[in-house]
Amino acid sequence: MNRYTILFFLFVLPIICNAQLKYPVAPSTIASDTLFNTVIEDPLRTLENPSDQVLLWLNEQLAVTDLYRNNELRFYKDICDKLRACLKFC
Repeated sequence: MNRYTILFFLFVLPIICNAQLKYPVAPSTIASDTLFNTVIEDPLRTLENPSDQVLLWLNEQLAVTDLYRNNELRFYKDICDKLRACLKFC
């Protein structure tokens, strides 16, 4: 095991695991279909139609993702740059 792996498990992994993110609640309605005499409920069918409520929820989800990526994964840009550099040589 190299020392970067050890550093990852000692310092980075606990930070990622302890991140407490508050995700917005998805809008839901009770919708159901009957197929072959079986009732199938779909509480998230609301997300299939781009209404104002769905777009608001989507923007809140994106804000949580950006917060996590920018604060918890500060090394995200460095990883992307290294991966792009590696891909140039493939």
